Amino acid sequence: MIISIDTDSTPVTRNRRKAVKVTREMVAPLASIEPLTIETMTLKGENPGTAHFKRLKYKGCPKLTTKGELNPATDYVDMNRDDFVREMYQTLKPKFNYSSFGHFMGLARYIGWLDREGIEPIDGDYFHNDLTNGYMQQFAKWVGQGLHAKGTWRGARSSLAFILKALNRNTAASLLISPKNAYSDAVPHKGIHVERELKPVARALFRGFYGLLKHLDDGTTPNINPLWDEKLFNAHSLSCGWDNEKNGRVKATFVQSVSNKGDWRNQLSRIAIMLCYMLTGMNAEPLKRMKRSDVKFKQIQGGKFIFEATKARAKHLQLDNALGFNKAGKSFIERWLIASVSISKAGDSGWLFPFVTPQGETKNFSETSGAPQDNVNKLLKHLGLTKITPSILRKTKSDTLMKVTEDILLVSLAANNSINTISVSYSQGLPQDHENNLSASMEATYDIAKGKQIGIAIKEAKYNHHDALSEYDYKRPGPYTHLR
Repeated sequence: MIISIDTDSTPVTRNRRKAVKVTREMVAPLASIEPLTIETMTLKGENPGTAHFKRLKYKGCPKLTTKGELNPATDYVDMNRDDFVREMYQTLKPKFNYSSFGHFMGLARYIGWLDREGIEPIDGDYFHNDLTNGYMQQFAKWVGQGLHAKGTWRGARSSLAFILKALNRNTAASLLISPKNAYSDAVPHKGIHVERELKPVARALFRGFYGLLKHLDDGTTPNINPLWDEKLFNAHSLSCGWDNEKNGRVKATFVQSVSNKGDWRNQLSRIAIMLCYMLTGMNAEPLKRMKRSDVKFKQIQGGKFIFEATKARAKHLQLDNALGFNKAGKSFIERWLIASVSISKAGDSGWLFPFVTPQGETKNFSETSGAPQDNVNKLLKHLGLTKITPSILRKTKSDTLMKVTEDILLVSLAANNSINTISVSYSQGLPQDHENNLSASMEATYDIAKGKQIGIAIKEAKYNHHDALSEYDYKRPGPYTHLR
C-alpha cells in the first residue's frame, strides 16, 4: 500500500489492484438457444414419435406428412396463436419422454376440437375451466353414444391434467370430470396356455437365438433366419390351404428378415429382448432402455442375474427382475451379455439390446420405429405359432403363479402390482381352468350319450383335459430347462 500527499496535504490511500473490466456476460447471462420459429419446434424423447408443435399453429391441428412436413393436399389455416404454441413447447420440453409425447397428442386433439367447434379461448385462456370441462362433458356424450371407450376419455383427461399441473393449475386439473367405473370397459390382457402355446414359441425363439449367435461368433452372415422350421411351416401351410406360390412368398420373408431389412444382428437383438420379456415379465420400455451396467449378478440361490429398473407409473417403484433361475436362462443371459458387447462395441456403457442403424450407429429400441417383437411375431405367425407381447407374457406369468400357488400376495409381488389389482383379475378364477373344465364336461357328456359308462367317461375326460402344471412342476428348476 502506498501513502501519498496531495496538494492540500491530505493523506490519500491507493490500491494497486486492477479495476475489474465489465463484460456482457456479467450483466446479461447467456440464454439457452431455442428454436425461433414455430416451424422448427420439435421434441423427440425415448419414443418412436416426434412432436411437431407447428400442428398447434393451424386450425384443427392437422396431421403432417410422414416426414413432418405440411401436406400440399391440406388447407392449413393459421390461427394466430404463436405465443400459445411457444408456451406449450416450453411446458412439455422438460424431461420430454414417451408419456410426454402422448400428452402432446392429447393436447392436439383438444385444440383441434375447439377449432372444429368454433370455440374461442376465454380471455385468451385455452384452458379456461368452462372449456376443459366442456371437453370432458363432450367425452361423456361420446362414451354414452358408444363413439369412444372410457379408456379414450381417461387418456384425454390425463393429458389435460398433466398440462394444467405443469402450468401450476392443480385446482383446475382436479376439477376435470372423469368417467364413473372408469375401467369397467377395459379389456384385460389374456395369458396364453403354457403347454400348447408358450413352450412352442419358446423353443422357436431359443432356436433362432442360438442359430444367429453362432453366425455372430463365426463372423458369418445367415442365409435364412434360424427361426425357420420346415415341419411347422408345412403343417401351417396345409391348414391354411396355401399354394406353392404363396409358400414361396412366405418362405422368402425368413430370408429377407436377415438380408433386406438392415443389419441382420438387429434380428438377434429382437429375439434376445423377447426372451427377456418371457423370462422376466418386465415392461417393454424399461427393458428397451437398459444398459449392460444395469444387469447385476448375485450369488443367491445358485446365482441369479438381476435386471435393475424402475416402474415410473408406480412412483418409481424399484423392480426385482431376477433371471437365471435355471440352466437355460442363466446360459442365455451370459451368452447375450458377451454378444451385446460384440454388437455395440461399447462395453458396460452400451445398450443391453443394441440396434444398429444403416449408418452404423448404435441405438436402443426406444429410439426406433415399431416394437421389436412386431418383426419376429410376423415370422412366428407363418409357422402357426402364437403371437407374444410383454403384456401377454406378464399375464401368462401371473396366471401360472396363481394356478400353482393360489397365493395373491406372491402373484402381486411377482407382477410388481398391488394386491387389490391382482384380486380383481382373479376374482372369478382362471379362464384356462374354466376352458379345461368346460371341455372336459362336454366330452364326458358326449361319451355318456353314446353309451359309455359314466365313471369311465368322466375319468377319460379329466385325463384328456388335465392341466400339465402342478405343484411338482412349479418346484422344478424352471419351465425352459429342456429347451437347451
